[in-house]
Amino acid sequence: GINAEYMGELPEFGLHPALREANMSRNGLKELPAAMFSAAALPALETLEIASNALTHLPASMGTLPLLGKLVLSGNKLESLPDSIYQMRSLTFLDIGGNQFADLPSSIGSLKGQLVTLFVNNNQLRALPPVLQQFASLQRFNIRGNPVPADEATLEAVEAIVNRNGGKFIGLS
Repeated sequence: GINAEYMGELPEFGLHPALREANMSRNGLKELPAAMFSAAALPALETLEIASNALTHLPASMGTLPLLGKLVLSGNKLESLPDSIYQMRSLTFLDIGGNQFADLPSSIGSLKGQLVTLFVNNNQLRALPPVLQQFASLQRFNIRGNPVPADEATLEAVEAIVNRNGGKFIGLS
């Protein structure tokens, strides 16, 4: 794996194609090169942590990483994710807490059969897409710090799913 100290930007030489884990958190990164974060460049990558940077967008190529199961994007300046992220077949852990999401697209529903952990805490979410009610495998969910109404039906349904799975639900307060 790689655990980078403060870099500011990623080196041009790229990362090793056999890399399975990468932690690039707290590096002041403003963008990620599309060519570096693709199936061709990182076919074995399973875990990617790029928390606490200054990212405002991600390359769509990131959604082509075939084995990526854990994606930690917390503490950036993201307002959305490329739709390709929601098409990832191996993704089971998604942390987008501490960003600037005002909503989650219904395309997140493509992850319903596989996502086990979803952290959306500390964004500006005012509602949740109803498709989250179909996330039967969800075991960990964090929505704290969002202006979602406490009595919203989708929120109540997600809490019931997580509780039924014996998981951990962190509510609004």
